[in-house]
Amino acid sequence: MRLEYYLCCRKEYEDIINYLNEIIKKYEIISDVTATECNLEGYYEIFQPEHNKNFFIDKLNHISQLKKICDKKVIELCEHEFIKDVIDIDPERSQTITYCKNCEYTKPN
Repeated sequence: MRLEYYLCCRKEYEDIINYLNEIIKKYEIISDVTATECNLEGYYEIFQPEHNKNFFIDKLNHISQLKKICDKKVIELCEHEFIKDVIDIDPERSQTITYCKNCEYTKPN
């Protein structure tokens, strides 16, 4: 497969991971509120906040694995064109980094 395919998938998986993390946070809020609610007789089994949260955690783990595969394939397929750049760490400090302009792989220092 082409590098562009894996770059596209990697970007989309990153978005999905961010969305799933937000959904999991929402279910944590629902779980907390559900735990304090007294009048859920018969409804707790319907809402199942922990079950729903775990469903999305499983999906997050699956998508994270797919992203790792894409990361690996991108590094294998890319004909790296490295660029040196200086980034600000804080107002008083900067750091030089080297990254690929095609796939954004950053060389370790």
